[in-house]
Amino acid sequence: MNSYSKAILAIVLSCLFLGCRNSRIENIYISLEGNDVNKGTIASPLLSIERAKQKLIEFAKEGDAEKINIIFRQGTYPSFSTFTLDDPQYLNGSISITFKAHEDEKVVLSGGLKLSDWKVLNNGNWETDLDDDVYFEQLYVNGRMATRARTPNKTAETSQWFLRKADYELDPEGEMKKLEILFRKAHLEGFEYISYGEIIILKDWATFRKQISGIVPEENKINIKLPVTKPTKKQGEHNSLYSTNRQPGYSAYLEGHPAFVDDPGEWALDIDLKKVIYRPMPGESIDNSEIYHPVISELILLKGNKENKIRNIHFENICFSHTGYWLPETGHDGTQAAMYYTGDRNDIRNENLVLPEAVRLEFAENCSFSSCTFLAYRYMLHCMTDKRKCCNTNIFYVHTI
Repeated sequence: MNSYSKAILAIVLSCLFLGCRNSRIENIYISLEGNDVNKGTIASPLLSIERAKQKLIEFAKEGDAEKINIIFRQGTYPSFSTFTLDDPQYLNGSISITFKAHEDEKVVLSGGLKLSDWKVLNNGNWETDLDDDVYFEQLYVNGRMATRARTPNKTAETSQWFLRKADYELDPEGEMKKLEILFRKAHLEGFEYISYGEIIILKDWATFRKQISGIVPEENKINIKLPVTKPTKKQGEHNSLYSTNRQPGYSAYLEGHPAFVDDPGEWALDIDLKKVIYRPMPGESIDNSEIYHPVISELILLKGNKENKIRNIHFENICFSHTGYWLPETGHDGTQAAMYYTGDRNDIRNENLVLPEAVRLEFAENCSFSSCTFLAYRYMLHCMTDKRKCCNTNIFYVHTI
């Protein structure tokens, strides 16, 4: 038997004993000019990532694809709900799945809406009208998150004011009846008409963020809007606004009212007039600017379970952008590591203990983000397997943030 015949025999025997597989790579193309009735080829692309998900599951069920690429053509793809991959039966790692931009094209997965119809005011600020039910707390301008208008300014020599004390009163059930923040010095002159906005208090290594209901300049006082989470019962505890011996070391600034818009790059909602106000940076014009407001908090969720993990999902050369965070009515009393604090730590729902992320992984393994950019309210990846352990992503690359 010559060498050629031996090689043929070896291939035949391998097929008999190991099984032959007609492996292949499947490419699914998405374009802003596509249509979800199309085939998903480069010449006939789909329009939505949800339809691409359906096709990749179809390929996974067929079982003869080793790799599936979901390839985006250039553009900004709006998303008004979280894109979720949560079927470990078909996403168990036997197939490598990659979401990526086509060649060197720029692809943005956006959780926001573009604002238009801006006009220039006499003071140089820009404004545009909003629908009645639109509210947001972040604004993205030309590829950056704009500064929500604040006082004192972020660029000021003194960028926060020191507290004198936090004065609070509880009702007979132990719930907060009154909370007032008093400053050491007179900083609030001319702000007596302000009835909304937020106060951000910088504690030991975490922040207290809460809506305000009014300002009393003559008393150097901010009235905090109720409800507020229960205070700690333990005096002297770190990161507690209610520890009287720690209050004088805390500082604060105010945010979110149009009266604070006075520094380039700042913005605010005028809630009474239903407008957005923005003070442009040097060189910015309405014609060369793209401005987005967030609609959702979370863009991507990879979700398995303890028994069946999501595996082998990858993202390449994609920008995740324009997500938001909406402060709950009880505010955000931070303890550390983006966690809420509630004093007795028993009166807050588990799903509200951690701030939302633009991308979240639960029970995921061997997943990666390579050469991706994150322009979002919170771009850190939060991954979990249970309350104490982080999931094993194995490969995790973010080359640019």
